[in-house]
Amino acid sequence: MNERFDWSASIGRWFGVPIRMHLFFLTAVLLGMALEWNHRDHTPPIIGTGLVFGLVLFGTALIHELARLMAITHLGGHVDSITLMPWGGVSAFRMSDSPQQRLVAAAAGAFLNGCVFLFCAALLTQSSHSDFVELIHPFNPPEFYLGSWQSSLLSMIAWVNFQMLLLNLIP
Repeated sequence: MNERFDWSASIGRWFGVPIRMHLFFLTAVLLGMALEWNHRDHTPPIIGTGLVFGLVLFGTALIHELARLMAITHLGGHVDSITLMPWGGVSAFRMSDSPQQRLVAAAAGAFLNGCVFLFCAALLTQSSHSDFVELIHPFNPPEFYLGSWQSSLLSMIAWVNFQMLLLNLIP
C-alpha cells in the first residue's frame, strides 16, 4: 500500500481513477459540526449546518479534483489516483513537463471554484438574499436554515467555493 494512503479510505473509482478520502477531510467536517454546536445558540437544527457543510465541502472538493482530472487528461496526461482533502485534493498524475500545461492542470480546479462562486454570488446578490461581503468573509460561514433552504444552501456553496479558491491560490 502506498504510504500517502495510510490515512485515507476508498470511495470508489470515478472515470477509471481511484478516489480516496483522507482522514483530514472527515476531521474538517467534524470540526465544522463541533464549532456549530459550541458557537450557535442551540436552536434547531443544531447539527444541520455542520452536516450540510460536510456535504457541500465533499461536493466542492470532488468537482475541484474532477476539473483537474479533465484538464490533465485533455492535455495528454494520466491521473493515477485522487485523494480528497478539505482544501481540494492531492492527485498522483503523469503529464509532460511543460510549465504551461502544469499551470493549466493546477489552475483547473480553482478556476471551476471561482466560476461556481461567481454564479452563486450573482444569484444571491440579485435576489437580495445575501451581499457580496458576507459571501467572501472567511471567518463568517453561512448558516443553513431549513425554512429558506435554497438561499442558505446557495450561500454555503458560494462560501465554500470561495474559501477553496483562496486556499488554492496559496503557492
